[in-house]
Amino acid sequence: MPRSRWRSLRAALCVAVCVSAAVASSLDESFLQSRDSRPPSAFTPSFRPIRRSLTRPRASVATAEPEAAVAAEQSDLPSVAKRQRVLSGIQPTGALHLGNYVGAIRQWVKNQDKYDSFFCAVDLHAITLPHTPSKLRQETLQATALYVACGIDPDRSSVFVQSHVPAHTELTWLLNCITPVGWLERMIQFKEKSRKLSAENIGVGLFGYPVLMASDILLYKAEVVPVGEDQVQHIELTRDVARRFNDLFCKRQRRKDVFVEPETLLVKEGARVMSLLDGTAKMSKSDPNEGSRINLLDTPETIQKKIKKCKTDPVQGLEYGNPDRPECTNLLTMLSAISDQPVDAILQQYGDLGWGAFKPVLTDALVEHLGPIQQRYRNLVSDPSYLQSILRQGAEKANAVASQTLSEAKDAMGYLSLDDVSSLRLESAEEGSGEREKGDISLLEIRVGRILEVERHPDADSLYVEKVDLGEGEPRTIVSGLVPYLSQEELQGRNVIVLCN
Repeated sequence: MPRSRWRSLRAALCVAVCVSAAVASSLDESFLQSRDSRPPSAFTPSFRPIRRSLTRPRASVATAEPEAAVAAEQSDLPSVAKRQRVLSGIQPTGALHLGNYVGAIRQWVKNQDKYDSFFCAVDLHAITLPHTPSKLRQETLQATALYVACGIDPDRSSVFVQSHVPAHTELTWLLNCITPVGWLERMIQFKEKSRKLSAENIGVGLFGYPVLMASDILLYKAEVVPVGEDQVQHIELTRDVARRFNDLFCKRQRRKDVFVEPETLLVKEGARVMSLLDGTAKMSKSDPNEGSRINLLDTPETIQKKIKKCKTDPVQGLEYGNPDRPECTNLLTMLSAISDQPVDAILQQYGDLGWGAFKPVLTDALVEHLGPIQQRYRNLVSDPSYLQSILRQGAEKANAVASQTLSEAKDAMGYLSLDDVSSLRLESAEEGSGEREKGDISLLEIRVGRILEVERHPDADSLYVEKVDLGEGEPRTIVSGLVPYLSQEELQGRNVIVLCN
């Protein structure tokens, strides 16, 4: 095909693609507007819906999400006309406890209609520390089942396992290659965790897990990341990595940024649940003492025993916010969070009680609140095919989003795709279809040569005629205008850069 005709055809194709993209964009915008104008119940997801009951009516989900007044502020994420995307996850190491529920899962439940939500069990993070394979498998399944039992609706949110989306690890490698070591050496949590391990148990994964966390967020182009104060540094690193990637591979090529720099949404600590044995330490799965936490699947007898043995003080009466009585503040916070009552109302009702009378009140409230969650959990695990369908559907949606972002990142970095192979071969055939045109400027090459001889041009005093060895067997003759700058002796034997056809 003549070169001029090929160029015309290519221009026509570009116009057609642009028009198609504009139409598609318009249709997408109209669809989103029409979708957002309807109530949530009127929207049917495009992916395969799950319509199976957990033997309880849908309305019973509300029992899994009572909101304590003290926690109201921390879970009120900003409303937006177009739903932003949120990604959150918890490591499936150890049993999920009341702190995970109040501080994270319950917030997810409340806001799943406001955001395009992705919730995962981050099992890839779980292996950065020594673990037991069979236990990890069991705890991962348990965590995802509890997400749903606590009120996450798989028809409105995507629930999946991190390792079921291979793009997480692939993007992590790409970002590892552009993340300076110094950035990771400054991470506080690595220093804290590594101090608890022997040298042989500190792996590269523990050092680099902030990059994996950055990949988790950037893959889904999450615009908002709700975190506690201990995670702010990780979000800042994520922003730095996104900015560095965009600067290196997007702005320099004048292409659209691949990654969104996420905004940190600091979750206030009003309803932060602390250890039952130390009111100044956060309730944690890593605490070796089981008595330090209330697990979501603890039996009523276990809950009663843990509350009975929890640390208190000898002071008569209850008060909130006294720094000298952190355990009292913690137990009041727990009751407020699960009973949907402000602390002031609780103090008005129970403020004069001693610990012997108050602990049974807290125990009964915990048992009553966790009971429905535990029942839904039992229903889920008794129906493995349903639970499997939830995780498969979540992974399918997550893979669709993540693979698109990964493809954009690899394209920006210059990776060869299968589509590239086809187009590059066609270009090669086009270029090689005709004879090389002498003097065609598109075929110029840059070479380094050595000047063998220098003479004055016979017809122009300001020009030299030079014989240059370019490694072709015979030297080439070149004319230059260097007379005003260098003498013949200075040019003799010099290396020069030459444009050759």
